[in-house]
Amino acid sequence: MYSAPTSMDISATFQVIEHKFLGQHIREYPRATTTSQEDPLSIIAKQYMPWDNLDPSPGDISIISAHANGIPKEVYEPLWVEIYQAAKKAGLQLRGIWIADAAHQGASGILNEEKLGNDPSAFDYSRDLILMINQLRDKLPQPILGLGHSMGATQLMNASLMHPRIFQGLLLVEPIVFPYSTENQGRYPPAQASMRRRESFDSLDTAISQFRKSTMFQKWDPRAFDMWIKHGLRRAPGDRAERVILTTTKSQELFTFVRPTFLSSSPADRRLAFPDLPLEAPSDTLFTARSR
Repeated sequence: MYSAPTSMDISATFQVIEHKFLGQHIREYPRATTTSQEDPLSIIAKQYMPWDNLDPSPGDISIISAHANGIPKEVYEPLWVEIYQAAKKAGLQLRGIWIADAAHQGASGILNEEKLGNDPSAFDYSRDLILMINQLRDKLPQPILGLGHSMGATQLMNASLMHPRIFQGLLLVEPIVFPYSTENQGRYPPAQASMRRRESFDSLDTAISQFRKSTMFQKWDPRAFDMWIKHGLRRAPGDRAERVILTTTKSQELFTFVRPTFLSSSPADRRLAFPDLPLEAPSDTLFTARSR
C-alpha cells in the first residue's frame, strides 16, 4: 500500500491523499478476472482531510462514499466542499471523506485493465470498501457515515447488511433497489443507455461538445462536469492521435448492470444464475392457516 499526496483544485479546502490497496481476494464471480481467479485487483481511493482539522479529535466524523456506475470518484469533489461548508455551519467537525473507484472502473479500472474479465459483480465494491476500512483502521475510527450515489448507495446498503455496526448512518442518493428480479435487468433504462453510449472520440474538444449536448450533463453542476471531463476521459492507449476514450469502459459499465446468464426454462435455476438474489421463501411457508 502507498499513500501519495496529490495536488488538485480542491486543495484549498482539503489535503488530498491517494491510497492504493489490494481488493477482496475471492471475487463474487470467477470471470471477474480475465486469466486466473488468483489475479489480484488493486483499488485506488482518495482521502480528503480538511486543512483546518488535520489533528482531529475523538468523535469527529468520517464519511465513506461510493460512486455511481461509470462515474469517477473525482466528480463528487464539489459535493465534498459543499458538505464541508454545511458541516462547519452546523458546528460539526469532519475527520475526512473517503471514496474509492470500484476495481473495474475509474483509476482502479485503468490500473487493473489487463486483468479485468467480463463478469464483474457490483457487490465486490462493498467488500472492497469494508476491506479499505479494515486496512486503514488507524485513520477511520468511529463514527463513520456512509454516503452513496446510485450503485454506490446500493453497495453501502450491502456493506451494512454484511456488517450492521460499521456505519452510524447512511445517506443514500438514488439507490438502485430493483422492483424486479435481476433476470429482468435488461429492461432497466440505464442499462439500455449504457449500450448506446459512445466511448471513443476523435479529440477532447469533440468529446466535450458531445457531452454538452447531453440532457443529463446539462443538469450537472458545472464544477462536477469539469471533473468529469478531467477524470472521465483519457487518451486512448497506444494512440498517437488525439483520440480520447471513456475512463470506465462501456463494456465494464454495462457488465455492472447486466449479467448474461443464458437462463434455462426452469425457475429452480434462478439461485444458480443469480447468487446475489435475496433469500426467498414461499408466502405460505411460515404463516398458513394450519400453522395458526
